[in-house]
Formats: sequence, structure tokens, C-alpha cells
Amino acid sequence: MLINQSIMKHSFLKNGFGIIEVVIGTAIITVTFLAFTSFYRQALLMSEKTTVMAQSNMLLVEGIEVVKLMRDKGWDANIATLATSTPYYIIFNGGDWQISTVSTPVDTIYTRWFVLEDVFRDANDDIKATGTYSSSTKKVTVTVHANTRDGSDETVQTYITNIFNN
Repeated sequence: MLINQSIMKHSFLKNGFGIIEVVIGTAIITVTFLAFTSFYRQALLMSEKTTVMAQSNMLLVEGIEVVKLMRDKGWDANIATLATSTPYYIIFNGGDWQISTVSTPVDTIYTRWFVLEDVFRDANDDIKATGTYSSSTKKVTVTVHANTRDGSDETVQTYITNIFNN
């Protein structure tokens, strides 16, 4: 009878180890799967964020180029008549660029606008915060707002001048 109890005890311990191995194996597989899922989720979020930033930067450059194009077509007609500190939205309509004071989305995701500011110069003709008003120079700030989870804004600033005296 002693041998019989020993065999039963050994058989019971062996079966218990099988269940423990299955539980540990399942836990390892589950943790590994969750880690891979989390990694790929983060990779997709970063990819989306990078795409939004790249498109925002391209829209910024395009915005500056549109303002320069308007300047080239006629400073007096297109730039000098615009109010300072007013946001203007850029619209591509019928093969030509136009500006509006009404917000217009770009690709339903982005909102792009520019603001003109007056420029002042000192006695050395350097741009300063105060001094003599320069009617032939404007500071341009283009901003792109991404209507996404982050809602980030990208901004670029430059100066334009009436180089063609038009």
C-alpha cells in the first residue's frame, strides 16, 4: 500500500506541473502579444504625427510662396491694401490664389492663415521694434493649425518688400 500511495502522490504532482506550465506559457504569450500590440500602436501614432507635421510644413512653405506671388503681382493692389494684424486665409480657386477673411479648411484637416505686420526701421535702415514706418516692407506670419488629436500649430515668419515698386 505504501508503494501505491507513492505512485499516486507522484502522479498528482506531475499533473499539477502540467497545469502550471500551461498557465505560465499562456501568460508569457499574452504579455508578448500585448507588448507587440502596444509597440505597433505607438508606431502608428508616431507615423500619423510625422505625416501631419510634414504636411503642415509644406503648407507653411506654400503659404509664404503665395504671399510672395501676391506681392509680385502688385504690392499696391494685393499687399498694401490688407489690414495689419488681421488673419487672412489662402484659397486656391479656379486656378488662382485668393485670400479671404473667412476660415477655409485645407484637405478638411488643416486651417492656414497669414497675418501682416507693419515694419519700422532705424536711422541705419535696420528693422527695429520702433522707428520710422516702412511702407514698402511687411512682416508675414503664416500659421497652420492641424485639426487632429494634438491640435498642433506650426508657424513661420519672414519679411517681404516691394521689390518691383508696383
